[in-house]
Amino acid sequence: MTLAQEAANQNTSPNRLRELATLNLELARLVANNSNADSELLRDLISTSDYITGKTLLQIQTRLKRF
Repeated sequence: MTLAQEAANQNTSPNRLRELATLNLELARLVANNSNADSELLRDLISTSDYITGKTLLQIQTRLKRF
């Protein structure tokens, strides 16, 4: 399994998702869309300077009211 597949996989643990999100921007964006990412990680990702990740998380927040 590639890192990208792992970041997108719904069975990847929240701890591993956190690790993957720190590796690069592409993985952080995939993690942001993973429903197994915990609220703390999503809050951390939303505060990044990456516009696309932040926008994705704001849309998810609005839709799910998760955090």
